[in-house]
Amino acid sequence: MPNLVALGPRALGNRSLLSSPLTLDAKVELNKIKKRQWWRPVAPVVMEDHAAEWFYDIYPSPFMLQTFVIREERRSQIPAVAHMDFSARVQTLTHERNPLLYEVIERFHHKTGVPMLCNTSLNDRGEPIIDTIAQAFNFCIRKRIKVGYFNGRRVAFKNFDLYCPNTPYPRNHIPFSVVPPDVASSIRRQSNPYGLSELEMYVYLHDLELYEKYDVRTANGARNVTAEIHRLWERDPSARESAEARMLREQARFYLYSHTGES
Repeated sequence: MPNLVALGPRALGNRSLLSSPLTLDAKVELNKIKKRQWWRPVAPVVMEDHAAEWFYDIYPSPFMLQTFVIREERRSQIPAVAHMDFSARVQTLTHERNPLLYEVIERFHHKTGVPMLCNTSLNDRGEPIIDTIAQAFNFCIRKRIKVGYFNGRRVAFKNFDLYCPNTPYPRNHIPFSVVPPDVASSIRRQSNPYGLSELEMYVYLHDLELYEKYDVRTANGARNVTAEIHRLWERDPSARESAEARMLREQARFYLYSHTGES
């Protein structure tokens, strides 16, 4: 069985199952744990400064949104992350973005010569991604995962047969609480102190390149974001209409859920 761990606040190497990519057995075990089809690929998280040695035509992909083809001479070394066409949905990682995970991969690289790990989200089939330590403990024990990491602590699990629950830990289905107006205003002032419009903020928060490039909490960042968005709209007026339509749809869905609990 591969060594599996769970870490931190997000699935990009945090609320994740991590495993060695060196054998097909790792992919088989991960898919078995998550009750997925045998052929389902497992994504690699790779040290960004080594990524070009392993994938053709790769560029930074910190959010695991892009697919790249594994170099032919490398395919036999990382079968767990290869899809049937030898593609992989890659997350590139720098030390600045996630120092803990980078150091884990760096040590694995030092021992094996492979600068990556398998990374898949920490949840069962049909289960939302793990959100609390109680949910994570439930998952690990049900799935017989021997080691997990929680808020910097290593936890070893045993006596799996003594654990009675065989389903995911119950989730809270209560609709979102109403945020008091003064709290909402304070959050808006902190996140948008230079007064971008609602639509400009929506575009900014949904454009990963803009979001990574500028901080709208600074005067210079707010000016640059506004200028880039308006240049885009001048070149393509339909882009503004499309963004506004998406924003209104998402607002309507959020309102429905917050008032009824239905999505």
